[in-house]
Amino acid sequence: MNLLEKALLIKDIQQTILIIDNDRAPMIQRAQAIHHLKEIFQICEKPITIQAPKGISSPEIYIHLSHELLKLSKFKNSYRGLFQDRSLLLQALNQNPNMGWAILYDQEQRLWQIWLIPQARRGAIHSSWRGHLNETYQWMLQQQNLLQCLLTDDEFNQRLGISPPACTDLTAAETAQANQVIQEQIEANEEPVKNQLKIHQVLPIRIEGFNQLCFEIVFHHQSNISRYLTCFSLSQSIDEMHQTPTVIVERMNTHGQFLGYIAILGIRDLQTSAQLAQQYCLQTDTILASVKSLSWGQFQASYDNIDLLFAEYIQAKNLWQQKHTYPFIPASMILPQRFIPFEEDEASSTTPLLLIKERQKYRVVHGEKRLQLSPDELGYPCILFSRNDGVTWQLFREIVETLPQPIRAETLYAQTQKLLSER
Repeated sequence: MNLLEKALLIKDIQQTILIIDNDRAPMIQRAQAIHHLKEIFQICEKPITIQAPKGISSPEIYIHLSHELLKLSKFKNSYRGLFQDRSLLLQALNQNPNMGWAILYDQEQRLWQIWLIPQARRGAIHSSWRGHLNETYQWMLQQQNLLQCLLTDDEFNQRLGISPPACTDLTAAETAQANQVIQEQIEANEEPVKNQLKIHQVLPIRIEGFNQLCFEIVFHHQSNISRYLTCFSLSQSIDEMHQTPTVIVERMNTHGQFLGYIAILGIRDLQTSAQLAQQYCLQTDTILASVKSLSWGQFQASYDNIDLLFAEYIQAKNLWQQKHTYPFIPASMILPQRFIPFEEDEASSTTPLLLIKERQKYRVVHGEKRLQLSPDELGYPCILFSRNDGVTWQLFREIVETLPQPIRAETLYAQTQKLLSER
């Protein structure tokens, strides 16, 4: 291939990539462009170096090249990321020592390697340093032909029971972005049986800053709980989800308002699950409020009912909690009408509601102004009183009569605790 032919071919590739990346182009045109790009790769005698389009600065070129390669790869689901630090690459591979691959780039020398785990828990092999990314990818394909070590995307989906979308190539082109978010849907083909979650969808997903693939779980008939619960799994096997405890996390926004729970199934260790939750919160500009662990049985019995999930969560032992925060109670569980009239002090977002349980709901003792402050929140910080501890409405009346008004929530709580300890 002479220089003119190479120049024309590179121009053809660049124009084809622009069509693929154009969200406004017709779907059929983008699908045809993807097919054309694959044909170019197949007919060339040597690997093609994809050139970055104009407007991409030097520090971004290597990222762009890796993205374009991944769009054409049949092994996206086992891809662990692009790295410039060998130790970070090894850490990412070792966190999930099943079969997978990753790219290493030396920006100073402008050289590439691909690292590959050919067999689960047997260590990694890697290519020699090459000047073109496609050359290292050709090495990986040769290893794959010899060892049959990686699952193609279709094979990976079949193991999960995922039905491929009507236009698989186009979906891959649209979703292979920098964070490698892979969004595909499955329909459960079998009726749920005992000890199984009623799973509707499993969405393979990459969370920015978290170096392994995880899975977002969507349950059947989740409308009642979807506002409160986001669920991930660190395992693609439903059996493994059943055999491990569940980490539950309270999440709040930067103003301290409750945003619901994150549940993490199939955990390998608490540190990894906490890292996933932390990175998801960083990605969504939210904050961890507390972290607890439930047994599989506790989660299975409560995941589709916010009242039951809260009851399990409030009783679970804290693994970690933000300083100076109270647990949150879902707004749907609160009876806002007070039985004892008194003047409350002004409230802020951190002011807790003082509540006493009545049947399956919680009556407000102190918190009228806190509820008025933001009446549309999903949940509120709370302090819960129980009649089993000797707390009665008569006790609250006696305390209120002795305190100067307006009364702060913390003052009423402290005085109540003092009287209970004296009895």
